[in-house]
Amino acid sequence: MPVNFEDLVHQITIRDFLRNESDYIEVLSRTQDWSKIPLLKHDNIQPSGSLVRFRGMIQDMFDPEYYLERYEVKTGDGQRMQDGKFVDFLQIEQGEEEVNFSSENNKHGERRSLFLVTIPGINNWADEGYKDPSKLPEVEKLSVNPSKRQEDGDDDETLLKRQKVIKDDQTPGETRTILSTEYLVNSPLPDRPSRACLVKIYRNFESFRLNTVIDVVGFLSVDPALDGSTEEVEEMLSPEEHIAKNPPPSLIPRLHAISTREVHQIAPFETPFNGNFPDISRDILMVLTQCLFGDQLAGRYLFAHLLSSIQSRVGMEILGKMCLNLINLPGATSGYTKSLYEILEAIVPLAPNSHLILDETCLEPGQLQGGGKSLLPSDILVPLKPDSNVMNHIEETFKAAHQFIRTRLEVIRGFLASQKVAKFDLDGDIQTSVQEDLVTMRKTFNASSEELHSLLTLSRLVGKSMGKSKLDEETWELVKNMDQERQSSQVDLDGDIQTTVQEDLVTMRKTLNASSEELHSLLTLSRLVGKSMGKSKLDEETWELVKNMDQERRQRMKK
Repeated sequence: MPVNFEDLVHQITIRDFLRNESDYIEVLSRTQDWSKIPLLKHDNIQPSGSLVRFRGMIQDMFDPEYYLERYEVKTGDGQRMQDGKFVDFLQIEQGEEEVNFSSENNKHGERRSLFLVTIPGINNWADEGYKDPSKLPEVEKLSVNPSKRQEDGDDDETLLKRQKVIKDDQTPGETRTILSTEYLVNSPLPDRPSRACLVKIYRNFESFRLNTVIDVVGFLSVDPALDGSTEEVEEMLSPEEHIAKNPPPSLIPRLHAISTREVHQIAPFETPFNGNFPDISRDILMVLTQCLFGDQLAGRYLFAHLLSSIQSRVGMEILGKMCLNLINLPGATSGYTKSLYEILEAIVPLAPNSHLILDETCLEPGQLQGGGKSLLPSDILVPLKPDSNVMNHIEETFKAAHQFIRTRLEVIRGFLASQKVAKFDLDGDIQTSVQEDLVTMRKTFNASSEELHSLLTLSRLVGKSMGKSKLDEETWELVKNMDQERQSSQVDLDGDIQTTVQEDLVTMRKTLNASSEELHSLLTLSRLVGKSMGKSKLDEETWELVKNMDQERRQRMKK
């Protein structure tokens, strides 16, 4: 009998599923949209046997568990075969039936448990199951530690025959330890309580990795007998360890997975984004620029950072990331970082592509010891150049930014979500030009392979931020100019000399047709010459000397 997705969602039972298991799994694998499958509700949990869906991050992985996949049951008038898959207990009638553990017809199986928590740090708008994570079920005096492992040496019968034994001095539901609900759920971010689920998987064990976000569809199991606090504790285990292995299902439900898929795009956009890319790109850049005190260069770098993600790991090298360090933040900007984060939180879904903001302006005075050395090096350092008009009205700027993006939230979120995972081609006609420029940079500026790779990563991200799918001449020139401007901003220019240098560079570009590489080389030379003269910043004397050196060099080359 043919099976379809609607039957699977609305009227499937475990018995029906087992009769056509391969067909149902194929239907699930062909169906792109799982949104019709009900989400697991922690605040009003569904009954056992319900088909539900849960999305979360794999926080821990337990050791294998062996169970009776199919077993023989002795009945009053003979025997029958019973399925043990997708359930936690042996299915027998108490007092009338018993399991024949020695039967040759029994079939053993293996399953493993994954401890999943809702995606850490995900913003509320991107969490399709969000209501109020702080309202966890009221379960007191219980604990689970997901790092606990199944003890070696447990035989199959011990694992399968779990009997519920209540001692005379203990009432059902009473517990042996006093541990908090927060400890039980083990939220990665304490100020954002998680919802948790213990998922049992039956195949493809090696395909699951820690910290991966997955969607799980399976049969729910919330039998109160799963609560380890009401069971007899094995001699080799402490009460805490026993409860840790068997947390209360009202707080941490069990889900027997029938299908899983890895989640690459967190934001809940069901259809591809097809808005006006150039207009949306300009809107986002404008908002970020204004929130960074009118500094468009910093705005472009932050825009690129929001689209960055880890592409792959080769040994100790991480490809695709772009850690950004913004410095020279104006002093009198109380609460600035919080306001900036609120803007980013509104438009970026976070996790697994979370953006960690370290606010060094909140550090308190104290003596810096050796341990205070930064262990989090950034890929790109961008000194801010605040516009005084924007800086003096930064609070009004943030209010205006909130108002501006409120009317464009859907398109901005859709643009960022789609461009983050979109493919970008670095090949094509521009490839030869890029390779020649990289060779020149390595020879002229002694650029390292890391710096060149960072420039290529930046070109890909800037291209994506402009709504493009491949690198072109315009984007490559923009990226080179961005890098040159960033490098020049790291030279310590004092007062009037800054204006002089900028005017001279503009003149050189016009009259001498100087390339961005030549101008960058001149700034690098000015920094090094200044150091050779024992100076800590560029002044008029050094700048004039450097220009004369460059002029004489050009004249010699003409001879």
